[in-house]
Amino acid sequence: MPLPQGHLWGVSDFTFLKVAAILGVLSVVVAGVVRFRLRRGHPPTRPLHPYEVAYLTGGGRHAIAAVLLSLRLDGAIRADHPGGDLRVTGERRSANTPLDEIVHEAIRSREARTVAGVTAHEAVQEAIKGLRDGLVRQGMIMDERGRRLARLAAVPVFLVCGVSMARLAWYIAEHKWFDGPSVPFGGVLAVPLVIALLVVYALVQGGTEKTRAVKAALNDTRQRHGHLDPRVFPAWSTYGTPAAAMGVALFGTAALMSIDPMFSQAAGLGRLMQMAGAASSSGGIGYSGPSCSSSASVCSSSGCSGGSSCGSSCGSSCGSSCGSGGS
Repeated sequence: MPLPQGHLWGVSDFTFLKVAAILGVLSVVVAGVVRFRLRRGHPPTRPLHPYEVAYLTGGGRHAIAAVLLSLRLDGAIRADHPGGDLRVTGERRSANTPLDEIVHEAIRSREARTVAGVTAHEAVQEAIKGLRDGLVRQGMIMDERGRRLARLAAVPVFLVCGVSMARLAWYIAEHKWFDGPSVPFGGVLAVPLVIALLVVYALVQGGTEKTRAVKAALNDTRQRHGHLDPRVFPAWSTYGTPAAAMGVALFGTAALMSIDPMFSQAAGLGRLMQMAGAASSSGGIGYSGPSCSSSASVCSSSGCSGGSSCGSSCGSSCGSSCGSGGS
């Protein structure tokens, strides 16, 4: 006995499904191509700052963990048991970026008393947004225009899914499930069609806003700075605070426990890294490069050329803009 077919809107179910499948696949392909091109990015114009690398590997929480450790190594903060209560113990020295300054001041003012408080602090969140904006300029993250175009490219996919589900809903409204005509089998097939389209779209699109240039940039850093892998027992006191920050940025909890396990446990940095995601435990990248740049949002507000706190770690990439307090 043949399965019942509907002819809603003057189109048979299987004709509708065939057209919807073709349009859906084409829409997914177009959306994928558009996003692929938008995510191309470009190589960074300078070595990435440790906090920028931390953001790329684990997001804003990962960057905050690197900041807190830098302040700790500077002797600027401590964490008291119980509860990881953060307190200021001195002034900043090598941790001299605007993000360091904002986090330090949030703790000093007691507006942020714990790691969770620092993460939720409005000024810190604004500083993290500035960090992200710097990564947009460096070709590491899609800009707002690119994200908007990517969303618009996905509209046809959702239109096909919406029309397919509207057709099924129409059938359900007109038919009775138990004591009347059953919903045509062809109409029910809209459900697996929509699920398949959404799954394929999710696989094609991915959930990240990072560009493809990120992988090459991090691989390059990995090749140049592999000496900070906690497995080779780096001499953190010799390498200095910027190196320790980069170690945290790209080796996650392993670096934290290698550098200052007592502070990490007292402050709850391990939990913060877990919240940052699995990417925070990725390894293979060390750091011994510049700690600020004229185009980085993490550039020192106190300047490179005139302050001893920046020292030789700034390198030539800072330029005169950083010396005048670049942003």
